[in-house]
Parts: sequence; C-alpha cells; structure tokens
Amino acid sequence: MKTSVEILLQPSYISQGYINIPAKKMYNFPDKGTGVELHISNSIYKVNFYVRESHHGFSRLTQFFNAHPELKAGGKIRITVRESMKKYRLEIVK
Repeated sequence: MKTSVEILLQPSYISQGYINIPAKKMYNFPDKGTGVELHISNSIYKVNFYVRESHHGFSRLTQFFNAHPELKAGGKIRITVRESMKKYRLEIVK
C-alpha cells in the first residue's frame, strides 16, 4: 500500500488555506472529520481533516501557505502517512 500522495496545488488551496485529497487516495486518511497532526519541516501543526461529500482534506493551513510564498498554483506537495488516521508529514516537492 502506498503511504504517500503527491498533490498538485490549485489556486483555491493557497487562497483558502486547505489541501484537498483525491477520493481515490483516501485509503490512509480518516473517513470523517477530525483533528490530526501535520508535520511540516520541524514543526507540528494541529489541523482539521475535513470530509464533505466529494471533498476530503486538510484545512487551517493559511499560516503554512503564508510562510511559503514560493508555493504557487501548479506546484506540488507530498503528504506522507506517519501514523494512519492521526499523523502526516507535508513536504514541498522541488
């Protein structure tokens, strides 16, 4: 089972502070809304994992996007499972 997923950033992700996970990649992510840890560099962010109809992903990431102005629409990030359903790592793909 693959434990990471690469996400192509959309303009709305950056402007609204969220990252959507494609439904076909949901097997390592919660099936209901919950709080999770997102490890970014040397920091741990407490974020929401939301589940709404066809939309699933991480929210409350405005601070992350503001701290990384180099991230633009069309850029890539990678989400890796550290502890399924609880802890994830976010990396910028260069």
